[in-house]
Amino acid sequence: MLDAGPAACGYADQCWTLARISDQVWRRFGVEYTLAGMDVLLHRIGWTVQVPARRAAERDEEAVWSNLKRSLANLAKHNIGQLIALVKTRLRRMQYRPGLLNGFLAKTGLDLSNPHH
Repeated sequence: MLDAGPAACGYADQCWTLARISDQVWRRFGVEYTLAGMDVLLHRIGWTVQVPARRAAERDEEAVWSNLKRSLANLAKHNIGQLIALVKTRLRRMQYRPGLLNGFLAKTGLDLSNPHH
């Protein structure tokens, strides 16, 4: 799958990200990994993921959205208000899962040591 490239999986560009690879692993095998965990597995098979700095924020958004979509996949809501409430609840839950959030930020190259600068 990786050798075929992202376009073979329906992506518009030829850039694999940890979030995209994790999403494909979830779709194909039903197995969920954090981005950090996926990075470790890819390194074991000789792959290195490189994300240009300008794409880091986009990748983080993609990772959050991918995780959120999986958590909503089998749920049905009757109206948009119920869906909005559920999405907000799921996003709030994410903030209390530091391992998940750290996985989203893995390999961005961002200096998170001083968040006030």
